[in-house]
Amino acid sequence: MEKDGKNDAECSYNISAPRTPQSSALKSMRGFIISLAYGIPVKAREDPHPEFSERSVRTVVEVSTPGSNFVDVLPFLKYIPAWFPGAGFQRKARELYYMSDKFRSSPFEEAVSNFGTSPARPSFVSVALEATDENSVDAEHQKQLVKDTAAMFYGAGTDTIVASSLSWIWVMLKNPHIQARVHDELNKVLNGRLPDFEDQVQLPYLMLTLMESIRRVLLPSQQKR
Repeated sequence: MEKDGKNDAECSYNISAPRTPQSSALKSMRGFIISLAYGIPVKAREDPHPEFSERSVRTVVEVSTPGSNFVDVLPFLKYIPAWFPGAGFQRKARELYYMSDKFRSSPFEEAVSNFGTSPARPSFVSVALEATDENSVDAEHQKQLVKDTAAMFYGAGTDTIVASSLSWIWVMLKNPHIQARVHDELNKVLNGRLPDFEDQVQLPYLMLTLMESIRRVLLPSQQKR
């Protein structure tokens, strides 16, 4: 099915057969954040960018957890060679170095290569690079900052946005009278169209519920109740 000249599979918000609200929200946020940071259309299935980004973030969490490696307890182990039994942490470190470099470089390079072409969309990278002074003595440093900051979008934004979104959904489901009031407000203001930023001032009750859901983000165990 075509939508605005693009196949649905290329839309970052398209989700293919989500099994749970959590997986649905996570897939949506992965695509949204990568599109926001790099302007890259994300496929609903088997897209390398969100899948690799997710694997990179999870590997960082796994490796950086205190006590997850022998070297955390016995620091002298950092001097043993990688082939030595029990030195798997060194191989993990090398893998993580490769993953982190690809995590930062691959989508950034694709975004830069798309500048001026049809797949290009406005994004953090495009706006930030346009503001970079090419004649500055630290132009390369500025580009590196843009590259590193864009990579942080995913690691810093995915779980937090998903948690607050699921918290809001949970509150709506547990309080149908609040849900009905939000629904009525949306109907009156939007009249069947999608919201825009200009509508925010006309949706005070919706904004209050969103702020409250952020204030009291629920743990996953609480969201399942």
